[in-house]
Amino acid sequence: MPTLTRLIILLAVIAACIYGLMLALVKTVSPVTSEITIRVPANKMLQQPHDPAPVGPAPVPSPYTDGEPEAEDAE
Repeated sequence: MPTLTRLIILLAVIAACIYGLMLALVKTVSPVTSEITIRVPANKMLQQPHDPAPVGPAPVPSPYTDGEPEAEDAE
């Protein structure tokens, strides 16, 4: 049991060190911000949106499992 306790304590210390390094990195490094301009060609702006095919109701599943018609339909 002492070996398991040592392993858990060692993993906790390693996790705490990693957490502390990440916290120090967040506090010391600041991001560089800059303005970005993206040119969009006029032909891209004039295109009409593509209309997908109209969606109808879902097809009703057939009550027949073997694909053969009932006796009434066969007459």
